[in-house]
Amino acid sequence: KLDLLVIDSLAFLAPHTETVKGTGSMEPGLHARMFGKAFRKMMAAQVRAQGMEIRDPNFVVPTILVTNQKRFKVGVMFGDPTTTTGGEAPKFAISTDTKFYRTKTQMNGEEPVSAEFLLTNTKNKTSSPFRKGAFGIQLAPTATHPLGAVLDETELLRIAKQLGDI
Repeated sequence: KLDLLVIDSLAFLAPHTETVKGTGSMEPGLHARMFGKAFRKMMAAQVRAQGMEIRDPNFVVPTILVTNQKRFKVGVMFGDPTTTTGGEAPKFAISTDTKFYRTKTQMNGEEPVSAEFLLTNTKNKTSSPFRKGAFGIQLAPTATHPLGAVLDETELLRIAKQLGDI
């Protein structure tokens, strides 16, 4: 049973031909084509899963959470100078696009104590878009992240299972 699939950083995923041939022989648009095909397959699986949900009320449609990195375009004079990897495919496939911006970090000497974030919902197929919000995260006094501590605890209680490397 799979309830949540997290794909952390689309920019880190590499096409097979890039890993075999090396980075010296770059093909333009290879990343975008790979993401286009992958998102079409994931969306088809989501639709099939929604059909299963209608027949079986105990079936849960898995949620797919995708994170991406923001890059800056060179030489942009007008408009938004940021871009993301993967071409246009992620923009069409997603149902909710939320951007997080760190606005302020409180420091205690050299160590960060808390951080404030602004989030902007730019696309939403499930609710009204263009909503904004803000939240703060109180960082733990040690070097560990509080979310990491929560994930470690869920692994100990066998609620979640980590697959892959961090």
